Amino acid sequence: MHDIVVPSLSPEESATISVELTVPPQTETPKSLFAEFELIDSQEIPFGSRLNLKVNVQPEQLVFSDINQPPVANEANLLVQLQNAGFTDVRACIIAIRENQGDLNAAALALLRSDQ
Repeated sequence: MHDIVVPSLSPEESATISVELTVPPQTETPKSLFAEFELIDSQEIPFGSRLNLKVNVQPEQLVFSDINQPPVANEANLLVQLQNAGFTDVRACIIAIRENQGDLNAAALALLRSDQ
């Protein structure tokens, strides 16, 4: 749980509270993420309505009509792993994954050899 402290307000005052949420950029299967927020006073007594948030994260569909190799199993996960390793060219990563039949190490080596 994270606390956001706001200044005390009188009953006729209002304030805007913003919260930055980060969700996974890609997922192989749909996922639902949940968060719940509530306001509490200085004595830690809740007041007002709770805010319930549900975020649906859908799998990213990458379509490159000029890539002749068919998609491989677990492609989205392999792409994320390559991106986490610093490979940022999505198209080049997909080609490397497919040309190496989903072998992550071989795909990374291919990308290194091609300076991607």
